[in-house]
Amino acid sequence: MEKFIALLRGINVSGQKKIKMADLRQHLTDVGLEQVQTYIQSGNILFDSPGKTLDECAKLIKDKIQAEYGFDVPVMMRTAADIAHIVENNPMPDVPAEKYNIYIVTLLDAEPTTEAKAEIPADGPAGEQTKIIGREIYTFYPNGSGRTKLTTNFFEKKLGVNATARNWKTLIKLTDMSQ
Repeated sequence: MEKFIALLRGINVSGQKKIKMADLRQHLTDVGLEQVQTYIQSGNILFDSPGKTLDECAKLIKDKIQAEYGFDVPVMMRTAADIAHIVENNPMPDVPAEKYNIYIVTLLDAEPTTEAKAEIPADGPAGEQTKIIGREIYTFYPNGSGRTKLTTNFFEKKLGVNATARNWKTLIKLTDMSQ
C-alpha cells in the first residue's frame, strides 16, 4: 500500500491556526485514514488510505480541519515516493548539509504555467537561487530566509497556485519516516 504525505499550509505559525498534532492524528483516524503519523508541529502528516486518491485525501483532510477547527487550510498532497524523488533528485546538490535549514522546497498544489514560471527569478535579490521543477520550487537562501522577498506568499501570487514550504531537513525526515 502506498503511503501518502499531506503538507498543511500555515498552521501553528506565530500562534495562528493552532492544531495539536495528537488531536489531528485522532481526527484523521476517525475519518478513515490509517497509520496516521505527524512530524513536528507544522502539519506534516504521513498516512495510508486504501482506495482513496490524493485529491480525495486532500479534501477529506481539509474538510475535517474546517469542521473541527473552523480553519480553511490548504493541503498539498504527495505520495511518499514523490517526496523520496524530490530528495533523490536534488537540483542543488552543492548546498552543504549544515545549510539544509535554509534550503527550502515550496510544494505547489498544481504545476504553474510556463508564463507564470517566467515571473520567478532564478537568482534573487539577496543571492537566493531558485529552480522550479514540476510542482516544486527549490530555493537556497544563503543569507537566511527571514528577510527575503521570495516567500510562499510571493510564489502563490506570481504562480496562481496554493503552496507550502518545507526545509530540506524536513523532507529528508519525511522520506525516512515513510520507509
